[in-house]
Amino acid sequence: MAGVGFVSIHYYREYLHRSVAAASALAHKASAQQLIVVINNQELTPALPPLIRKADVPHVDVAHHDNSGMEFGAYQIGLERLLSTDIDWFIFANDTFSTHGCFSAVYRDHLLSAIKEPSSTASPRAVGKIESTAMSFSIGGKRTHRWLTTNIFCLNRRALEILGNRLYFPELENLIRPSSDNKEFFAPQLDHAIREHIHDWLFRPESPYAWYAAEHLNDENAPKFANKARSILQEKYISATLEEAGASLIDINASNLHEKAQKRVEEALFKLRADRIRNDLHRAQY
Repeated sequence: MAGVGFVSIHYYREYLHRSVAAASALAHKASAQQLIVVINNQELTPALPPLIRKADVPHVDVAHHDNSGMEFGAYQIGLERLLSTDIDWFIFANDTFSTHGCFSAVYRDHLLSAIKEPSSTASPRAVGKIESTAMSFSIGGKRTHRWLTTNIFCLNRRALEILGNRLYFPELENLIRPSSDNKEFFAPQLDHAIREHIHDWLFRPESPYAWYAAEHLNDENAPKFANKARSILQEKYISATLEEAGASLIDINASNLHEKAQKRVEEALFKLRADRIRNDLHRAQY
C-alpha cells in the first residue's frame, strides 16, 4: 500500500469550515499518514487549529506561510515538511478545490485509484484534472499544450524528483508585471501563445470561456491580476517540466457517459447548496 501525505492550504476566511472539512475527509479517504495544514493568511491562525483537530488522520501538523508565491509558496512549505518521510504520494489542495467548483465523487474515485501504487515501483506520475489548449506554449524553454489544474493534484516521489522537489519557481515571477498596459503586463520574453491564453482567460469577461472573475485590465485591478497570472505560469510550468521529462499525466475527469451523468447531477446539487449559502450570508449582512 502506498504511503500518502496531504498538504492543505487555507487562505479564505469565508471558506474555512467547509475547506477544512473537505480536506480532512479526503485525507481520511486517501488513508493519508500525514496531513500538513498551511495557514496562508495569518488572520486564520486562531480559528484553524481547533477545526483541524477533528481530522481523522494519524498525524496532523500546522505550518504558517506569508502568502509569498501565493498557493505555490505555501505548497512548497507543506512539501518540505513531508520530504524526509517515507511518503510515496503527495496530495496538494488549496481551499478552492471544494468551494469554487464541485469536486465530484468521479474526481475523488479516480484520484484515489491512481495513487494506490507505491512510487518505488512506478514511473514519474502526476494526477489531477487535465486541461489543454489547441496551440502549444513554452515556459522556461519547456513546451506543452496541456496541464494539471493545481487547486488539487497529486505527485509521486519520482515526479517530485523531476521538479527538483520544488513546486514554487520564483524565477517565473518577473514574467508578469502589475501594469494596466497589456503590452507592459507581460514580459517580452514570454511565449506569445501563453500570453494570449492568459489575456483571454483573465481580461475578456464577455467571453463564455473566461475565468468567472475576469475583468478588463485597469490600474486598480492590475496588482490582483498580476498575482493570478503568476500563479497560472507556476501551474503551467509544473506540467510542462513533467511532460518534457516523460512523466505520465493521469486525468481524473469523467471518462464515460455514466460518469459524466453522475458528475452533472453532483454539480447541479453543488450549485443549489452554494446558492443557498450565498443567500444565507447575504441575509446575515442585512
